[in-house]
Amino acid sequence: MYTFADDKGCGHVVPARLSLRNFLSYREPSPIDFTGVHVACLSGDNGHGKSALLDAITWALWGRARTKNDADLVTLGERDMEVDFEFWAGDARYRVIRKYQRPAGRGSGHSTLAFQVYDGTGWRDISGSTQAETQRRIVDVLKLSYETFVNSAFLLQNKADLFTRKTPGERKEVLAEILDLSRYDELEEQAKERRQACATTAALLAQQIEDAEAELKRLPGLRAELASVTADCAAVAADLQRARATRDDLRRLNASRDDWQAQLARLRRDHEQAGSDLAAAEERAAATRQIIAECEAVFADAEAIRAGYASWQDCGRRLAEARTEQNRLEAQRDGYARARAEAVIELEEAERTAAAQRKQIAGLETVVAQGEEIRAGVERLRAIRLARDEQADRLRRVAPIEQEIGRLEAAVRQAEQTLRSELAQAQAELARVEGTAARLPALRREHAGLVRTQAELDELSRELDSRRAEETELRSRVEALRARNQGLRAELDDLKRKFDELKAAVERGQADCPLCRSPIGHEALRRIEQSYEAEGRTKRQEYLSNRSRIEELEAGVQARTADVRRLEQELERRRRELTTRTTNLERDLQEAEAAESAVAGLRAQVERLSTALADGAFAQEERAAIRRLRDAVAAIGYDPAVHEAATRDAQALEVYEWRYQELVRAESELGAAREALAQAQARVARATDRQRALEGHLKEVDERLQALQVAALEQEHARLASYQARYTELTRAEARLDEARARLISDEAAADSARRRRDEAQAEIVAVERQLQELADIPGRLAAIELQTKELEERHEQMTYAKAACESEIERLEEMERQTEARRRRLAETRRAQSIYDELMVAFGKRGVQALLIDAVLPEIEQVANELLARMTGNRMHVTLETQRTTQKGTVQETLDIKISDEWGTRSYEMFSGGEAFRIDLALRIALSKLLTRRAGAPLATLVIDEGFGSQDATGRERLMEALRAIQDDFQCLLIVTHLDDLKELFDTRIEVTKTANGSVAQVVTA
Repeated sequence: MYTFADDKGCGHVVPARLSLRNFLSYREPSPIDFTGVHVACLSGDNGHGKSALLDAITWALWGRARTKNDADLVTLGERDMEVDFEFWAGDARYRVIRKYQRPAGRGSGHSTLAFQVYDGTGWRDISGSTQAETQRRIVDVLKLSYETFVNSAFLLQNKADLFTRKTPGERKEVLAEILDLSRYDELEEQAKERRQACATTAALLAQQIEDAEAELKRLPGLRAELASVTADCAAVAADLQRARATRDDLRRLNASRDDWQAQLARLRRDHEQAGSDLAAAEERAAATRQIIAECEAVFADAEAIRAGYASWQDCGRRLAEARTEQNRLEAQRDGYARARAEAVIELEEAERTAAAQRKQIAGLETVVAQGEEIRAGVERLRAIRLARDEQADRLRRVAPIEQEIGRLEAAVRQAEQTLRSELAQAQAELARVEGTAARLPALRREHAGLVRTQAELDELSRELDSRRAEETELRSRVEALRARNQGLRAELDDLKRKFDELKAAVERGQADCPLCRSPIGHEALRRIEQSYEAEGRTKRQEYLSNRSRIEELEAGVQARTADVRRLEQELERRRRELTTRTTNLERDLQEAEAAESAVAGLRAQVERLSTALADGAFAQEERAAIRRLRDAVAAIGYDPAVHEAATRDAQALEVYEWRYQELVRAESELGAAREALAQAQARVARATDRQRALEGHLKEVDERLQALQVAALEQEHARLASYQARYTELTRAEARLDEARARLISDEAAADSARRRRDEAQAEIVAVERQLQELADIPGRLAAIELQTKELEERHEQMTYAKAACESEIERLEEMERQTEARRRRLAETRRAQSIYDELMVAFGKRGVQALLIDAVLPEIEQVANELLARMTGNRMHVTLETQRTTQKGTVQETLDIKISDEWGTRSYEMFSGGEAFRIDLALRIALSKLLTRRAGAPLATLVIDEGFGSQDATGRERLMEALRAIQDDFQCLLIVTHLDDLKELFDTRIEVTKTANGSVAQVVTA
């Protein structure tokens, strides 16, 4: 059952025109015009495409159909599809064009969506910038989402009883979805979460308040201790001030003594440096004198060195000239050698060319000698080909006739095979449906027993809720204790961190008292450590106590969790079993009822097919055509043996064709080949003469190279090479001698200066040592006063730190007192909030507002359903929806039972079947549809019923038609989908669907 919304302005959806291309079984566009259609029958055989039209409407409007994959909607063998749907919404006419194209490879394909409105002159596009925006605009006009459409108002084939066949609990879930009560489930869950948060916070606050009250008992004693420590600290501070004044005077005297000692050290360093400078200057002067002596020794052989160097230069010049001439002659020789090699290659090439020409001439002369034989073979080939071509022409005339004969014989065989296959399928199907129909009475008895099982599961579900509540309470207490222990662990870590930082600062000498800014000593550090250890022990004891309590509570949580898990598993198992049994039973019932109605038709089909095969009443036209075509083949006179012999002889003589071509070519090329041979022989003679001339030139160049004597010159030049190094050494010695004499003068002057500085430093050292003897007792006196001052500082530091620690602890406890009072106020507020959330959990739960809302809509559903049921049964049946049931224990249980009253009394819905059950299903589903669309703001305007008339007898169908006629004025368009011939004849307007070789076709027919 498909439903479209109605509202003033928008939401009132009435089909106007529908066109499909390549959508499921519809290939070519065949527009369906709904203009003037008020009540009509959508008819056609099963599988011809009635439901595909309804899928096309939902796919056009929402992009969704019974299949989730758009590619499955495309006609088999095609790449793309398109649906063009026009509809009325209020006073406006709209148009939706949705297209889809399969992907070339992997992927999701490509789709487009257009939304238009008719403005009186033509279609105006009102699409969004994206497909998602366009879809939102369509839904705004429809006032219905796809989920709302299909979950209650859209009834698929064989699913009219989706609401009535559900368990009472599942029926309430359906109503909850229609009423959109899921938001109350979300509110209930939020209330649970916030109630749990409040419980955890309250437990943590209570624990913190209890801990704080225990610590605040120490506050009076700390205040008395602070007064005593303050007085002692003031007395020690006065003694410390006097000791520091004496220490400062002695430090100034000791500083002047340090200055004299620093000056003495500097003078000793100057004396040592002057001695080092004197030794270095004397060492440099001695080295310079040695260099001067070495240079004067080199000058003794100066004349011989210059003469040898001149001879070496002259020999080098003559060697360079000889090498230049040698390079020129060698280059000339290389040129002659390359030319001789080219002459040899040219001679060899000319000889090869002459040999090739002789071979070619011999071959051509052989071919020319066979001329008469070749020309005779060509003539025989032409005659045989004429005979072969004549037979080939007759074969071309016969071939299409033989092909047609083969096709007709295959058609005859296929027709017989099709009949046999249809007969076998019909016989198998008849046997199956007869067996299935025989199970119908037993299945109906089994269905009545499932109601008792559902009641047992409801009781088990309530027990599970109780166990879950106990588990939640225990978990809240565990979380509160864990939160407190986390706080205690953080406080212990903070104590350790503070002490470690203070200890490190004391060791570096950088720890100062926060009050007097004086350094903290090791004694004060020890007392601080004792204080921290005492506080840490208290916190650790509390931590261990909490951990023990957590273990006890967790054991309880585990026990409750095990109970919950056991109950959940049992409930889930039994629900699965019940669901499986219910689903299987409903499926079996539907199959059995359908089988019962199909037996007669299948028996008639088996009888018809058996008769056709026995009489051979198939493919009569094909058999007559085969006989006519065989007569035509005989009249043409084609002889396969003659054709084959001519073809074979022609293939044997085809060799003379290419031999004749060779003969013509040989006769034309023989003269040119003889001319080319004479030219090649002349090239051989020229290449031989050139080779002899080049060998003479090479011999002449070799003789001139021998006369240069380059090797002797190289030996002489190597012998004189030592004079080059000695000449270089002579030149360097002349330059070094002048430099060494100047450096000797500088070194002797530096030695005199260093000697004077050493003597002056020695005199100053004697004077400073005399002054230091006068200040010898100052360090001892300063050490004594330093020790006294340090002892006073440590005592003052201890007292100051004790005072600061006491003040800090008092300040911490006073702040804790203020925080505790704030926590008491917050605890009261948290407990009030927890109480409110407890009430909200009940209010938002299944037995709260949700139950009230369901109870509020049941009268409306009953009223609409009973109006329809009265029309369909002649006021014989009445439906009542009961929300409470008295159990065997006498308690009241929440439920949603369907009770039916008729002339036999009041019975449960499960006691009805067949046509009566279908009328009840239809009445309730139309009532649910009206409820759904009313809540969506879009009352029903178009109703399409695709279900169930086959289960009605003649009287039931008549009453069903009377009910439809009675409600037809409630809708602008009412369509009934059926394949029953006797039912579709009752409608003046029909939309007939037929399936052809080119796909399905829909046509509006008016009586």
